[in-house]
Amino acid sequence: MKKISVNPSGKAIPVKKSTDSRDIFSRGMSIGFVLGFAAGAAIVAVIDYLDAKHQEMRRIEKGSDADYYYTTE
Repeated sequence: MKKISVNPSGKAIPVKKSTDSRDIFSRGMSIGFVLGFAAGAAIVAVIDYLDAKHQEMRRIEKGSDADYYYTTE
């Protein structure tokens, strides 16, 4: 019996790369790190904004700095 080639053109058939579980894990860890870093940076930015706003409100409540100085002329 004669064997018949499935690929008569002689070109190489591209083989899909099998996904390794370590590859999937490392990709997931990379994405998790980036998302965690971005979330942490956003939290710090919000806290800094609120802290600056709170300090500004306290400065306004105390009054201007001119109220604390007396002139002796």
